[in-house]
Amino acid sequence: MEASGLPSSSQRRMEELEELSPYRRLSSTQQQLIQRLDSILDQTRDSVVISDPLSANSPIVYVTSCWEDMCGYSLSEAVGKNPRITQGERTSADTITDISTAVRLRRACKVRVVNYRGSQRTPFWNCLTVRPTT
Repeated sequence: MEASGLPSSSQRRMEELEELSPYRRLSSTQQQLIQRLDSILDQTRDSVVISDPLSANSPIVYVTSCWEDMCGYSLSEAVGKNPRITQGERTSADTITDISTAVRLRRACKVRVVNYRGSQRTPFWNCLTVRPTT
């Protein structure tokens, strides 16, 4: 709670997240981990997206508010979608192959890729680091 007696933005985001089915399908351990990470990640102002590679199409299960600002999608618009939601016509197929290979092999990779912001599909350069959590 904030001094005003209202829930903090982190609490509101977690309440919103808990209503979304891709998040609810996670194990209680996975949910607890995201809850712990939420307050830390949102305070760092880092753009972070967490997906579930064990589910079909690796749906997004969490994004930071910084990611929302950068990519132009709200938490509720992003959760359940594949991280490819930000890709578009100028996104390099070779770069996507590099990312896919790293994910499949559970290796980290760092790339620079053209992504697209929200429904306006405004292109922007994204320096992206992908890391497995296991």
